[in-house]
Amino acid sequence: MAYPIEVNIDSIGPYEKGSWVIGQPLIHDIAIVDLATSRSISNSNFQINATVENKGSFTETFRVDLYANTTNIFTLNLILGPAQSSVVTFTWNVSKVTKGTYQLTAQSEIVPGETEIVNNIFDDCWVRVAIPGDINADGAVDIFDITIIALAFSSTPSSPRWNPDADINRDQLVDIFDLVFVSANYGSS
Repeated sequence: MAYPIEVNIDSIGPYEKGSWVIGQPLIHDIAIVDLATSRSISNSNFQINATVENKGSFTETFRVDLYANTTNIFTLNLILGPAQSSVVTFTWNVSKVTKGTYQLTAQSEIVPGETEIVNNIFDDCWVRVAIPGDINADGAVDIFDITIIALAFSSTPSSPRWNPDADINRDQLVDIFDLVFVSANYGSS
């Protein structure tokens, strides 16, 4: 491993007095710096975005795994140059997944020579898988779900009342179509 060297020069030939750093440490370091979902409650497809950075000095080829609790749901191979980052988007279809709360974890493999491995895992992301129309994921489609739609009605992503979980059909508008969907499933549990 190389380390930065500071050179102090009082006067050597045409050079003025000063100091310069003439090197940076040569390291291998892959990091998962963020993990986010397009919504916190889902009953069909939703997006999961993992932000991956190469904080090292070399181009790296490595694997990123995405887990729901302890089950690997995606694996992807990446190549990133030094100081490059990438947002990797996974689409998870949860329509046949057991209803409940899942901890999402993104993990990059340890590349040869990597010593800073604590940042290879990001696990601070949760999602609830619910029955269709169960916006609050309490196990039933009821008046509480309709109230959530009502509170966000006519909102868009730029509105202060926006609730992405109330936008059932994902058209970026909470409207009558979302209300009809919840109403059609009213009473389901």
